Amino acid sequence: MKSKLLTIYLAVIVIFMFASMPAAAAQKELKVGCSMALSGPVSVVGIAWRNGALIVADYYNKKGGLKVGNDHYKIVIIDGDNKFTPEGATTSSRRLVERDGVKLIMGGIATPDTMGVQAVTEPAKIPILHTAAADEPMIDKKYSFRGFVCFREMMPGLFKWLVSNKPEVKKIALFDMDYESGYFGHKLARKMAEIKGLEVVYDGYFEPGSKDFNSYLLRILAKKPDVIFNTASPYPTWPIIIKQARALGYEGLFMENSPPAVADNIKIAGKENLQGLIGFGYGTEGSSIPQGIKDFKKEYMRLYGEWSNYPLVYVPALYAFFAAVEKANSLDADKIVAVLEDGSDWPIPLGFTGRFAGAETYGLPHQWYAPQWVLEVKGDKAVAVDEIPISDMVAGWD
Repeated sequence: MKSKLLTIYLAVIVIFMFASMPAAAAQKELKVGCSMALSGPVSVVGIAWRNGALIVADYYNKKGGLKVGNDHYKIVIIDGDNKFTPEGATTSSRRLVERDGVKLIMGGIATPDTMGVQAVTEPAKIPILHTAAADEPMIDKKYSFRGFVCFREMMPGLFKWLVSNKPEVKKIALFDMDYESGYFGHKLARKMAEIKGLEVVYDGYFEPGSKDFNSYLLRILAKKPDVIFNTASPYPTWPIIIKQARALGYEGLFMENSPPAVADNIKIAGKENLQGLIGFGYGTEGSSIPQGIKDFKKEYMRLYGEWSNYPLVYVPALYAFFAAVEKANSLDADKIVAVLEDGSDWPIPLGFTGRFAGAETYGLPHQWYAPQWVLEVKGDKAVAVDEIPISDMVAGWD
């Protein structure tokens, strides 16, 4: 009995000792908002980018989080569905800033929703990483950084490759959704086609929400283009266009300003109809692709089951952004911006180096530059057929 009482007594003492000890300080959090299309047709892009961002966050969190001063911050991604509209982007961004207290926002995807985000983030001094294509979201936007190699940067390398490797291509048709990014893409494509000696035989747009493109395509095919070029039309319209053009007998090339999302496009266009499609961006297949990118793809598939090239459009610059927070040794937006603007080369864990630059074009060095690849759909993969260095992106418009 005495032994039993002694055991109980000791247990009570131990419990009291632990109860009276101060609780271990919880790890601080760096909240990052995701103002992207997370519902609706364009959600295939927004969700993929959000999922890719979660992998980036996990990379840093496994190392103990971002080190800022004497603290380590766990990166927490907070969703804010902007429904791919300017109004939705403004509403979701305001909620992320005012309610959730985020220090960085990823978004938007295109020019309209990005400008909706900026309506909140610029006055609030919240840095954002966006993928808007037009110039307007880049001009005089102190806290906004474009996180992908954009139209103006990619077209010189893409067209240089096209005329060198596809000499049979003489005529090009430009066909996109009727919105700001489409206008901007066509403006640049017309200029680059002129520089490279290609004839633009069709330059037109379709209404947002269109699903039947036959009347447009009949006019396009009457011009006998060698390539139909999509500069900015969001999923799922592009694979629908491809399928309907093939059904009308078009046998020429298709080309786009982004990495082909093969798995998603096959579901709509069919595997045979996609063969030979030319894209541009980060690739995952081919001997020139860094192992780090291939490892990222494996991890994405392990977590989410099916690969999409969309995350790679965005993820490399996000790695650089988090590294800049550590280099700034601060969560102060102006200090982070100053580091991002200093022209540093950022070694990306994916296996290459990128940087923010472009002041001579946009007034501020807020454009992401990194090596890209020309990609060609072969079977069910987009295979890298050539690497495009940064030098081919900052020249070629003269």
